[in-house]
Amino acid sequence: MMMLQLWRPALRFVVAGAILAGLAGCGADVADESDGAEQPNAVETERLQSEDAAAQARAAVEADRALAEQGDADAQGRLAAAFYLGRGVARDYREAVRWARMAAEQEDPRGQGVLASALYLGQSVAEDLEEAVRWAHLAAKQGDARGQGVLAAAYSSGRGATLHYGEALHWGRLGAEQGNAQAQIVLSYLYSRGVAPVELLAAEAVRWAAIWTRMAADRGYPSGQLTMGMRYLYGRGVEQNDVAAYMWLTLGLDGIGGAGEALDDLTESMWVPLGLGDPGIGGAGEALDDLTESMTPEQLAEGQRRVREWPLSR
Repeated sequence: MMMLQLWRPALRFVVAGAILAGLAGCGADVADESDGAEQPNAVETERLQSEDAAAQARAAVEADRALAEQGDADAQGRLAAAFYLGRGVARDYREAVRWARMAAEQEDPRGQGVLASALYLGQSVAEDLEEAVRWAHLAAKQGDARGQGVLAAAYSSGRGATLHYGEALHWGRLGAEQGNAQAQIVLSYLYSRGVAPVELLAAEAVRWAAIWTRMAADRGYPSGQLTMGMRYLYGRGVEQNDVAAYMWLTLGLDGIGGAGEALDDLTESMWVPLGLGDPGIGGAGEALDDLTESMTPEQLAEGQRRVREWPLSR
């Protein structure tokens, strides 16, 4: 088992780990006992907040579009990210790449990161690993989390860069701490292989691998969701739970298509078996079918409810 020295386990992620470990299913309804009036439950409140955030995102896209058309690099980078993620506008990788190139050529790190990710995964452009890693380095050195995530993936898989777990761990931690889901999945993979800070015991590394997976899954990353489902199925780093496995596997499979296929090909190439008979992430569909047949009607109904209410039920 390979263990690499790294400077610190960030305290805020210890706290985050404790929070994630305590999450189970949907939030409970909250009522004010001092007021007889009916109060909105937690899910409804979050739904309204989500709708408000979506309206703000659409307005931001229109404002950035006007600036981007005038050559503003920051606006071009933000617009590229909006199209890439589908925030405030329908997801469109072709438009994302178009704006990302304009921004990247003006040395905007956000544009460079989007372009690197699209080239690395072949999203609306021909896959070009060497060019992707070049842009990723430029973005990552300016602190862009997406560029850091691409470098972490490249160094951990050997796709586009010489295999180097130390570099993968370095860029993975930087990207993951900024919330990049790809970097979080890479850390999950590295920790599962025992490539972790030396201060972590083997059991702690497994638990942290599950924490990083959960963070990626919560961000809607299909590979993270599928991996989280398999973790619950086999009880690796989390307590075995068929209902939770059903929810995450269903969400991950629903999210596959286009980018999802490329993301999961990458994850499959780095897969670490989670248990005896583990078919790998490529066998997630079959695993879900087998799980569905073994669940009780009550378990299946609960799993379907969680799928319907996600992400409001987080």
